[in-house]
Amino acid sequence: MKKIIILIIGIALVTTTDILAQSRKYISQFSHLQGYYNPALTGYEGSMLRGFVRNQWAGWEGAPKTYFASAELDFGHLSGQASGDILGKNAAGISILHDQYGAFAETEFVASYASRIQVGEKTNLRLGAGLNYRSIRLDGNSMTTEQADDPIVGQYFGSFSNMQVIDFNLGLALTHPSYYVSYAVHHVNQGAINS
Repeated sequence: MKKIIILIIGIALVTTTDILAQSRKYISQFSHLQGYYNPALTGYEGSMLRGFVRNQWAGWEGAPKTYFASAELDFGHLSGQASGDILGKNAAGISILHDQYGAFAETEFVASYASRIQVGEKTNLRLGAGLNYRSIRLDGNSMTTEQADDPIVGQYFGSFSNMQVIDFNLGLALTHPSYYVSYAVHHVNQGAINS
């Protein structure tokens, strides 16, 4: 009886609510993307270059492919300081992410800046901000017949669509050589600046 009630509630919720798709990227290698996800962690581990390639479902047509590269510079390295969490007071970074899945291709460029305030002997408060530029392209020639029946993207079947968005990211992190706690907000402007 309990299972039937749960099934009825589930069906009622699905039929009475709108379902919207999203293309948010979930990547398990957070250590490679610290400055991308939270601008306050830009330069947290010192100056470095990072990158990775992800090829999901290899061999399938339209399979997701992701390319990522970033460069971070802790300004303390310019003055010859040693590496570690307590390095320079400021850091800057750039990240480039290209994600392709089916008929969609998204390229994202993030320029980030972080500042460190020492609040304890080994504890720091880091504040960060990032400027985010995204270019989203829909190639209607690469759509499948199932996608052509979609009421939203079906109108682009056989044509192209481009969208550019400028947005902002904000972050906060409390760091220690053994751990850190951080919080970040992506797309603060919610894509209001777009074409």
